[in-house]
Amino acid sequence: MKTDRRTFLRDSAVATGGLSLAFHLPACSGGKPADRWGGPKDLVPNANLRITDDNRVIFTLGRVEMGQGTLTSQVMIAAEQLDLDPSLVEVELAPNHQDFADPAFNVQVTGGSASTKGAFEPLSKVGAMARDALLSAAAAALAVNPAELSFEGKAVVHAPSGRKKSFGEIANAARDFLDDGATPKAKKDWKIMGKSHTRLDAQSKVDGSAKYGADYAPPGVETAVIIRGPLGSTPVKVDAEAAKKVRGVKEVLTTPHGVAVVADKYHQARKAAGQVKVEWTPSDFSTDAMYERFAKALDTRDMEGNARSDGDAPEYLLGREGVLEAEYRLPYLAHATMEPQNATVKWSEDGAEVWAPTQGQLQCAIAVEDATGLSRDKVKVHVVFAGPLHPDRAFSRFGEPSRLTNVVALSTAPEATSEE
Repeated sequence: MKTDRRTFLRDSAVATGGLSLAFHLPACSGGKPADRWGGPKDLVPNANLRITDDNRVIFTLGRVEMGQGTLTSQVMIAAEQLDLDPSLVEVELAPNHQDFADPAFNVQVTGGSASTKGAFEPLSKVGAMARDALLSAAAAALAVNPAELSFEGKAVVHAPSGRKKSFGEIANAARDFLDDGATPKAKKDWKIMGKSHTRLDAQSKVDGSAKYGADYAPPGVETAVIIRGPLGSTPVKVDAEAAKKVRGVKEVLTTPHGVAVVADKYHQARKAAGQVKVEWTPSDFSTDAMYERFAKALDTRDMEGNARSDGDAPEYLLGREGVLEAEYRLPYLAHATMEPQNATVKWSEDGAEVWAPTQGQLQCAIAVEDATGLSRDKVKVHVVFAGPLHPDRAFSRFGEPSRLTNVVALSTAPEATSEE
């Protein structure tokens, strides 16, 4: 199915909205994680952890690092079982795949404050499996009692003799000792968890090497800036004559959720977007109406959707003397991103690649599938850090009209190559 820029923007504008937890699950891939994520001599207890024959310990983060510290906490959980300093672990960000599904939701998503809580037991087990396998392989290689072995950095050491084997030297042999019945350490034996540790993503975010969504621009990329109207409104009339005269502008498109200005460069699209005049349908949203809905919900005794329903407070309080009543209202706090929402998509009839600071890799793949007609298994989502943009790409450099909220970078050029 061929998809042009106009159709893609029209159909995918909704994909940059808020996180939703409604998914159609993809079929699980067959085979073992080691077959998908590791080399022929790597120790791969699951998709999150692999130890290579060149002595690298690599952790693949299935969640998204948004500044909440998930990258560091999850590495600490696995590293605890190996007595391994987390700073010795290399971290990769997982692509979209069911192997990285959150156990709480059974889909690959970052939300519900569930990332660390949900990963604690599975990652502890994975680390324990790697620990026992490495100890058994080292004991066999050194012909010693496993009880006499301990970890020292990325090596297993035989204390009585001082002999040691690096993880890389025994990774291949350790594959034969993997046992999913391995028992994680008791809390009293923890050396890493429960202690403060420098964030593993801090250095890259300080020196500027960390990559965010807008840092990816394959050759041939074009940029679309989306003009948004009042909440719940849609465009009625669009005057884009002035915008179309801006150098680099390709076209101005009306989407179900706004108006997209497509240009060769971001700053061109941004400048032109400020010259588009849009009339919007009336918005049915108001702060007063929102508070009325809240009050109605609190007054009803319908408990559907509540996380818990203990006792019957309204019945208990009814007719009681000395009951004090007070109403507190707080301003609306948006569950908004720190960086302008953005995504970069490169597609052809053979497949699509996406670079996006999204909380839902699966949801992102579904959006591309819906917009392009590509089967989901042909859509690869590259996860990136989510957070503020680098200064030279920040919207504030060009002014910040509140109605300009989205940037979507698109590439249809066959010769375009991805930037890893």
